[in-house]
Amino acid sequence: MQKIIALILITYFFSACNNSDTKRQQTVDSLNNSSAQYAKMFKEKVQTFPDSAGLRLQYAFALDSLNEYKEALQQMDLLTNKDSLNYGLWFAKGNIAEDAQDTLLAIISYSKAAHIYESPDALLALANLYAETKNNRAITLCSRVKALGLGRDYDANCAFIIGVYYARTHDVNNALKYFDECIAYSYTYME
Repeated sequence: MQKIIALILITYFFSACNNSDTKRQQTVDSLNNSSAQYAKMFKEKVQTFPDSAGLRLQYAFALDSLNEYKEALQQMDLLTNKDSLNYGLWFAKGNIAEDAQDTLLAIISYSKAAHIYESPDALLALANLYAETKNNRAITLCSRVKALGLGRDYDANCAFIIGVYYARTHDVNNALKYFDECIAYSYTYME
């Protein structure tokens, strides 16, 4: 009798898991469908109002969320060609290029954004890419951000990025030193 009850419970458990997976897939499909409709709506609006930079930017973000990076970057090219001194557009282009795994374009975009307005976020995004590509400019950029004295969160980000640089260049002692420093600034640092 106990074996029958155990078998029934196991069968029920596996059928519940399968239903859960089916429902989860239906939810994902529904979200993808609504995202596609959202992007289609923006495409139509951009065609109606081609000079609207805000609509084009939202369309690029919608395409980015659908993993249609080539089209999203084309939209960003149109925006940056029209307004080449807009920090926000270059920063957004860098984000999309990073999502598209185009590291070179992301570095170029973040560099242009930082040249226009040297925000700590642009400097850290650029430093992170430099650290991942083993470029020692990451340390210089992090030092500049840290010198701004923006607080423990930014200091933790700087220490983490420098730690990543040293980890990528196989300098274990310095990597551990900076990762420990990161934790000292923010013991809940997620990365």
